[in-house]
Amino acid sequence: MNNRICLNDLVERCAQSPHLPAYESGGWGLSYGQLLTRARVLAAALGQLWPGEGPILLYGHKQPALPVGMLACLLAGRAYVPCDEGWPAARVETVFRQAGAAALLFADEAPAPWPEELPTAPLWPMCEPGIIEPLAAPRPCSPEQTAYILFSSGSTGRPKGIPVPRRALANFARWITARPALTLAPGETVVGQAGFSFDLSLTDLTLAFCGQGRLVSLSREELADPALLFRQLSASGAAVLVCTPTFLELCLCDKNFSPALMPKLRAVFCCGEVLPRPAAEKFLSRFPGAALLNAYGPTEAACAVCAVNAADALATFADGPLPVGLVEQAAVEIAALGPKGELLAEGEPGELALRGESVFSGYLPGSGDARFSGGWYRTGDSGFVKGGHVWCTGRLDDQLKYCGWRIEPGEVEAALHALPGVERAAVLPQRSPDGRVRRLCAFLQAAQSARLPEEEVRRLLAQRLPAYMLPGRLFWLDELPVTENGKCDRAQLAREFLL
Repeated sequence: MNNRICLNDLVERCAQSPHLPAYESGGWGLSYGQLLTRARVLAAALGQLWPGEGPILLYGHKQPALPVGMLACLLAGRAYVPCDEGWPAARVETVFRQAGAAALLFADEAPAPWPEELPTAPLWPMCEPGIIEPLAAPRPCSPEQTAYILFSSGSTGRPKGIPVPRRALANFARWITARPALTLAPGETVVGQAGFSFDLSLTDLTLAFCGQGRLVSLSREELADPALLFRQLSASGAAVLVCTPTFLELCLCDKNFSPALMPKLRAVFCCGEVLPRPAAEKFLSRFPGAALLNAYGPTEAACAVCAVNAADALATFADGPLPVGLVEQAAVEIAALGPKGELLAEGEPGELALRGESVFSGYLPGSGDARFSGGWYRTGDSGFVKGGHVWCTGRLDDQLKYCGWRIEPGEVEAALHALPGVERAAVLPQRSPDGRVRRLCAFLQAAQSARLPEEEVRRLLAQRLPAYMLPGRLFWLDELPVTENGKCDRAQLAREFLL
C-alpha cells in the first residue's frame, strides 16, 4: 500500500470537516481545521530549522500541541518520538541520543536539566499560522520509513528503541477502523486513557482522526481523581472507550460506572495486559448491549494485531482465561512456534509469533536484537492457537507487564546498582491471585558503607526511571541468596518475602 495515499486521505478528511472538534484534553481543544493548519505550518518549519530526516522528540503529556506535532512529523516525512513530561530528564536525554534525534519540541517546558548542545524549541509558537508558509502536501515516503519510535524498558539496562515503519501504521489503521463496533461517525467521541508514550494511545488517535471523530484524552489530574474522572466520562458523551483492563476494573469498582453515566457508550477496546474473565463478565452485565473487545499485540507490531468480542468468547468458552483474538480477523499472520522455530500443532503451547505488514524490522542499534525465525517475529509471549482463537498465557522471559507497561527487571536493577552503597540488587514482581503484577519489589545488598534510607533510594531512582518502574517495596538484606551457579536465587526470595 502507498502510505502517502493513506496520509493524503487523512489530510482530506481533516480539510472536509474544519469546524468539527478533533481533540480535547485538560480543558483545551482543537478543531480539525486548527489541527491541520498548525500541523502544516510545523511540518514546513521542521524542514527549515532541522533539515534532513532526523527524528523529532515530542515532549509533554496530552497537550493539544502533541497531536499537532505527530501529524506534522508524518507530513514532513520525519519520525516522531513521544516522551512523557513525567519522565526524568536523564531518561529523555538517553532517548534523544539513542534515537539520533534532530531536536526536542516541548509542549509546556523543556526537561531540566538539559544539555545546551541538544536543540530544543517550544511546540506551540512554531505552529502559529502566518509565521511560515505551510507545507502544501505530504512529502513522499517509503513504506519502510519510520513513522514513530517508542521506547520501552530494556533488558540491557537502558530504554529499548522500537522504530515502527509507515507500512505498519497504515496496516494498523486499516485493521482497527474495520472493526464494526469501533467505527465512528463524524463528530462521535472516543475517550482515551493512555499517554502518547504508551502505544495503546495509537488506537484512540487512529479511530478519532480516521473517522472524523472527537478524541477526549483523559488528563493526569482526571486519572488521579475519581470524582474528576467520572465527571469527564459523563460529559464526554463517549461512544468508544480505549483503555487497559486495569483501568476498566477500577471504573467497575464504582457502581456509578453504568449506562446512566455513559449512555452513548457502545464499545470498549481493552489491550496491554490480561483481561480477567470476572471483569469482562461484570462489564457486560453492567452495560448490556455494549461490545467489549479483548485485544493483543506488542509494540513491535503497531499496537494491536488481533481482538475478540468478549461476549462471544464467554459464550464459547465456559471457563478459563479469555482468548485475545481471532486468527481470521487478525492484522497479521499469527502462529505458535517451538524452540527451534517450528510451527506447532493446534492447541500446542509455544511462543506466539507474528508475520505481516504490521511487524517492525528490528530495534534501534544498541537496543538488542529482535528474534526472527523464518520470517516470523518471535514476541517472547507464551501462548497457543486453537479453534481459530489465540491465547496469550504469559512471558517466556523475565519481562513484566504492569498496568499495560512493559518492564524489564534488568533495567530497574541496573538503576539500583548505580546507587551509592548498593552492592547487589534483584527486582521481583509481587503478584495478585490471578497472576497479574501488583507491584515491583527490590531486594538490596549493601556494600561496606551504611544503607541508604528508603526515601533517599526512591528519590535517586526517580531521577533515572519513570514512575511506573519504581519499586513499591524495598528490602535491605545482609546478603542476597545465591544458587549453586552463583546467581541470585530469585525463587528463594519469592518464597520468603512474596508468597
